Amino acid sequence: MGRIVVAGLTIGICAYLYSLAGDYPRAARRLPQILALCVMGLAAAGIVQAVVQILGERRHAGDPPPLFTAPPREDVVVGLGFVALVAAYIWAIPHAGYLVATPLMLLVPLAVLRPIGWLGIGITLLAVTGGILLIFIWFLNLPIPLIPGD
Repeated sequence: MGRIVVAGLTIGICAYLYSLAGDYPRAARRLPQILALCVMGLAAAGIVQAVVQILGERRHAGDPPPLFTAPPREDVVVGLGFVALVAAYIWAIPHAGYLVATPLMLLVPLAVLRPIGWLGIGITLLAVTGGILLIFIWFLNLPIPLIPGD
């Protein structure tokens, strides 16, 4: 049931972002709207998959499994930490600039969770920062503040 709720929230957020992109210049609105539609389609497929799985488990089991089980406390804390990090990132872009906020936003979870080594973290920081610079600044010409006071 939790996957259905998350997928439903994802569809709602993407629909909101799709409508926000409608105010962008014509060339700049295409990519966000295409991405929003793709993510909404994947979320809808996730809902269908979860419903089919729930119905299949009920058919083959004597006692139906619970629709919702609480996640482990550690997972909730990590999730809330990411929500706080995203909120801090959104706040930091206009104040600190993209070139400061983005590497810091990526560095914090990568350094804390350590899914890859330091070399991989450095390559990831450069690749993501450079990729977003290319797409949003160079290709789409969006006015994103790059440095503090920009």
